[in-house]
Amino acid sequence: MLQFGKKAFVIAVSAVVVPLFILSQMKSLFKVQRGVVIEGIGSRLALDYVSMAVSMTTFPVVADILSELRLLNTELGRLTIAASMINDIGTSACLIIRTFVRRCLRMQLSFLEAAQKMTGYVILIVLLVFVFDPWARWIVSRTPKGGRVWEGHILMIMLAACAMGAFSDAFLLSHWEGPVYMGLLMPDGPPLGTALVDRANFVPTELLLPLIFLNAGRWIDFTMINHPTVFVGLVLYMFAGYAAKVLAVMVPAIYWNISVRNAAMLGLMLNFNGLGQIASYMTYADQHSVKAVRVVPITLTLFSLSIVFGHDSPLPQCIHYSSLVSKSMNANVLLLPQAYVAAILSCMTMTVISSTLVAIFYDPLNARHVMGCRTLQHLEPQAEFRLVASLLDEEPVALLLDLVEASRGNEQSPMCVYVLHLTEIMGRATSSLIAHKNKKGSIDTRQMDRLHRVFINYEQLREGMVVVQPFTAISPYKTMHHDICSLVIEKNVHLVIVPFPRKEPGANVEVHQAARSIIPNVLSQAPCSVGILVHHPITGFGQTVPLQYRYHIKILFWGGADDREALSFGARMARHVAVTAVVLRFLPAVDLEMDEDLLQDEDLFNEFKTEHAENERVAVEEVAVSDVEEAVAVIRYMEKDYDLVIVGRRQAWNSLLSEGMDDWSESPELGVVGDILASSEFANSSFSVLVVHQYV
Repeated sequence: MLQFGKKAFVIAVSAVVVPLFILSQMKSLFKVQRGVVIEGIGSRLALDYVSMAVSMTTFPVVADILSELRLLNTELGRLTIAASMINDIGTSACLIIRTFVRRCLRMQLSFLEAAQKMTGYVILIVLLVFVFDPWARWIVSRTPKGGRVWEGHILMIMLAACAMGAFSDAFLLSHWEGPVYMGLLMPDGPPLGTALVDRANFVPTELLLPLIFLNAGRWIDFTMINHPTVFVGLVLYMFAGYAAKVLAVMVPAIYWNISVRNAAMLGLMLNFNGLGQIASYMTYADQHSVKAVRVVPITLTLFSLSIVFGHDSPLPQCIHYSSLVSKSMNANVLLLPQAYVAAILSCMTMTVISSTLVAIFYDPLNARHVMGCRTLQHLEPQAEFRLVASLLDEEPVALLLDLVEASRGNEQSPMCVYVLHLTEIMGRATSSLIAHKNKKGSIDTRQMDRLHRVFINYEQLREGMVVVQPFTAISPYKTMHHDICSLVIEKNVHLVIVPFPRKEPGANVEVHQAARSIIPNVLSQAPCSVGILVHHPITGFGQTVPLQYRYHIKILFWGGADDREALSFGARMARHVAVTAVVLRFLPAVDLEMDEDLLQDEDLFNEFKTEHAENERVAVEEVAVSDVEEAVAVIRYMEKDYDLVIVGRRQAWNSLLSEGMDDWSESPELGVVGDILASSEFANSSFSVLVVHQYV
């Protein structure tokens, strides 16, 4: 979140200050009786707390809704997360400090009680910083990579959280403070954060949350609306706050060169409401009319304790819920039943409106505005070639390294490789895209893993002929294509390679399923050509390109845009002095009517033969086939002593090739020929397959 810095801070502050100011000026619209009661609403202070609830943005709610909308790892989604986190921490801290000061000024706390609370805070901080934090990091260091945390550690952390809750209560602190501060210091992600989520996330999410929402809905009574004018006025009052929040966010966002549409979307995202606001309104409701409020402190106490173990974020979800409940109860802030109904309905309606508008109008990739042809076919031979190599695990590293070396072509053609390690988000709520090398070329190795170091070593071996930019994307599998496509757009990439492990014994089923979920989205949304690298599940982990490097490729060419892109990539590889290439062209047994597509095929194929006419490492073969059976037979019986077979995803004869093939196709995202080469018939072959899709 630090990458947004000042931008996120200013947006977060604006989202709180401006709505609070606007709503404070609108309070005079409501009639005050006897100086303390607002007619049809309740206590005069209740309106202040409703204004605070409208202005605050609860980070866990925003993260959850963005995840549902599949926007968590978009640029605007990350900015929203950063701003909501700052907003969340700031409003919660201000509310706690305000309540503490008010109680001290009204002599509700004696000097002894105040001293006891301060002592409790000091001891709590010492225990957490010097005992719990080192202990948690020691557990992480003792757990082998990919291993499971010992169950005894999980049990001891749970008992420690219970003890922290008891300690907080004994020193007159809120019951939630000890467990929540433990959650703040908990190392997120695997192994510890993930293990805690797996063990204890069920209770708060599947049991306690539904109970809270059930209680919130049970006491919505429309028959209690006895002042319709005041009811409508409160609804308009809250929506005025929401509108002010959107405008307050838009101004600084536009100043930082965010488009007007995206600035409005950012404002709507920061208006996502959920459990934080609902718990607040339940707390403010009249305790005699809305009896559900009596169970809220108990429920939220259990929730705050459980969420530490089920936390999936740096800020546990209960930090402000419990603070609002415990502090506001003491402040005797009350809402009348009709005001409670207005608050809940306004909160829900705003969330429905904002989430719907964001889902309809926010285009995270904005690929329609990408200019130019990002294809290999249209890339000049001496122009810089930009490639994104994405990896889900370490298995295809050696293959990708060989492929990158072959893609280098001749020494006059510069090349930049963006190595993107795709990591599933676990034990945390915030996605991130981490750049391990800054603009000056210095490398931050703290979060780099082994596969990044292999490519960095390769860059150093090539001495400036190849530039490597390592990245790590931490996000859910269902939205990983956003990270790939956003990097493609930002870096003006020509080709992105996505590994696709064959479904064979020993294969990682989770990685295979993840690849199958990512590839269709990349094919449809990436504004550049896409290469799907079909490989065997276990390929070894190469440290660098061997000194005696030799690479044998075969290109299958029928015709069409994808085959032309495959041939263009093969032509680039064939310029490498250590690459041997064979082009197998399939010709129809009967002449086809010449059209624009066939003319482009002929022109490109002739260009290839002319360029490599004197290249002894390049051979061209042609074979005539009349139906799909003959084409499949040629593929089955071709030589298998190649390192890589390159084929287009769609062929000019796609209708012929796909005839009768759709029923048994296992991987339609690979196309007809790609699916054949990835089938079990070629399980014993040593070559990998690169299925190329041209961006049009």
